[in-house]
Amino acid sequence: MKMSLVSFLLLSCLCLSCKDDVPIANNSSMSPVEKPNDPSGEDAEEGELKTSIDYDSTLIVKINPKVKYQEIDCFGASGAWLGEFVGKYWDTNTKDKIAELLFSTEIIDGHPQGIGLSHWRVNLGAGTMFPLKDGGIGEVRRTECFLNEDGTYTWDNRCLGQQYFMRKAKEFGCNLFTLFSCTPPVYYTNNGFGYSSSGAYANLQEDKYDDFADYLASVAQFYVQQGYNIRFISPVNEPQSNWDTPAQEGSGWQRDQIARIVNELDTKLTEKNLHDVKILLAEPSYWWFFNKDNGSGRGDLLWHLFASDSPNCVLGLSHVPSLVCSHSYGIDTSWEVMQQPRVDARLTAEYFHIEKLYQSEWCMVPHGTPYEECPNIDQADEIDLALAMSKVIHQDLVSAQVSGWFYWTALDQKWGNKNQYSLIYVTPMNGDHGDIKNSGTYSANKNLWTLGNYSLFIRPGARRIDLNIAGQNGKFFGTAYLSADEKKIIVVYSNCTKKTIKVEGEILDDLYSVKQIGQYVTSKEKNLSLETEEYWGIVPARSVVTMIYEY
Repeated sequence: MKMSLVSFLLLSCLCLSCKDDVPIANNSSMSPVEKPNDPSGEDAEEGELKTSIDYDSTLIVKINPKVKYQEIDCFGASGAWLGEFVGKYWDTNTKDKIAELLFSTEIIDGHPQGIGLSHWRVNLGAGTMFPLKDGGIGEVRRTECFLNEDGTYTWDNRCLGQQYFMRKAKEFGCNLFTLFSCTPPVYYTNNGFGYSSSGAYANLQEDKYDDFADYLASVAQFYVQQGYNIRFISPVNEPQSNWDTPAQEGSGWQRDQIARIVNELDTKLTEKNLHDVKILLAEPSYWWFFNKDNGSGRGDLLWHLFASDSPNCVLGLSHVPSLVCSHSYGIDTSWEVMQQPRVDARLTAEYFHIEKLYQSEWCMVPHGTPYEECPNIDQADEIDLALAMSKVIHQDLVSAQVSGWFYWTALDQKWGNKNQYSLIYVTPMNGDHGDIKNSGTYSANKNLWTLGNYSLFIRPGARRIDLNIAGQNGKFFGTAYLSADEKKIIVVYSNCTKKTIKVEGEILDDLYSVKQIGQYVTSKEKNLSLETEEYWGIVPARSVVTMIYEY
């Protein structure tokens, strides 16, 4: 079976290599795209991708709602790590405003009140906040948990910050939740701490797999009884890492250990009649762990977990959906680097008849290779980092064809950084390096508004549709969507050039007339701002633009 998969991927790669700069999409009716050619060069700005597009002219794009790709389930983020502190300790007015920015879908007089996240990831916690259990992990990376050392639960005064953001999310209409675990509770780990000393193996006592599964299912049951739609439990996080320093909670996992905890969790969910709660697998750091091994028994995940002839196969368990997820770290710095691993991941999933992919965690983590939109982060503007994020979102949506996309930490202290690690900066009253338990101020950054160009307008149930941009490349790109009720078309463009581009969308639908009804821009100067009608169709330099059409 594995040999067949290798042949399948090689054939797909050969087909892709014959199509220079053609946007990747299954069954696409797009016409071939012009291959970038070299203009005279005298007027080309340094760092600009030289293409056949005249940046001062009108660009014709073709949108075909008859050609449909994946359904979009959600855009989301997580409450780790500071959500617990802000939600528990900060004053009500301030944290309510933060929640509004994350979850509100309301637009007042053209001004979005938030970005309308539709799915929220909740850190289950491991108890590293408890006395003598931190293991040296810094306070802002430690967590509570509902479980007590004697196996009982304390439900009434634990994880209050996480519960606050869950409650606000639901109030704003976001009622999809994933409970994720970075490590088993400290009472069950081999070393008694939230970071691991077990190397490539799970930091979980051999006789505690069923107990860990029961803990996961019990917390899900608690939240379901409170009226929350717990869509997924994710029992492992980035299992290819050893997590052997007290920087944060974490544990490695072997493939057979993942299969074992999944089987135990499936049983516990069934026992508790949690039929609608599914198990989300397997959250590797990089897309290529789906189909490649790193030599430590922790890669090549889809074959080992979903091939019928694998001893670790979990296919067929009632709580394992036809859906897998990955993080988008590591292969995120340039257009060319991003494309192929995501295509391979999608094709591998298709080979195993997996219906959906999610990208479940990303933020900008510098790792030695400069990001092409901000090679020097210290000298970059916030919009430069946000454009790098938009490029990741685009490649995940188009090359991997994900149905869900999630940012990592919605909230973080700035600590002298730019907007690499958050959607919203939070600063305690006694300064950026002060005690996060002291309520302070907040500031939305360009990541929030750029993600909002997608999340606020591309609502659950929308379908990605065909968008043909002649010369599409890593400097100007876009995606189009048909709303769930098929009454609106939403197009998101990213312009990474230093030129303003005018686009004219041609809707390839001879049955209905379509008109543009709105346009929202995020740029250095604007934060998801409604444009007046005379600017519709204009994509400013270094911006992300959402255009909305109505049937």
